[in-house]
Amino acid sequence: MKHTLEFIYYIGKQVTASGGKRIIYALANILMMALAVAAAIGIRTLYLGMGEINFFAALLGIILCAVVCVIFAIDGVIAQLVMLVASFIGIFNKAAPENRGTNAVAFVIALLSTVGVAVALAIYLSWT
Repeated sequence: MKHTLEFIYYIGKQVTASGGKRIIYALANILMMALAVAAAIGIRTLYLGMGEINFFAALLGIILCAVVCVIFAIDGVIAQLVMLVASFIGIFNKAAPENRGTNAVAFVIALLSTVGVAVALAIYLSWT
């Protein structure tokens, strides 16, 4: 419950941010998504190496990586999608025209990172 409230607070700070703070939030979201991808790769690596290392150590590693993967994937992807929408709306905000450039940069960062994670996931799932 506490994590959910902190995440909602983080989303609220992201939406109300202006200027260069949106770019910083977009980069922080990339870090969360990268940790989720790294945890997913860790799950696959531990699963494939399960016969060569201790079974219980590999199982514990898979469980820990799965928890990290789920938490960071949900937080990172949802936060980045919110950033995508908020920065897109901010580009056309007539009340604050001085923030259009930084909103455009945050939008491009959010769009490219979201597409990049989707491509990484597609490549990851195609490995057999």
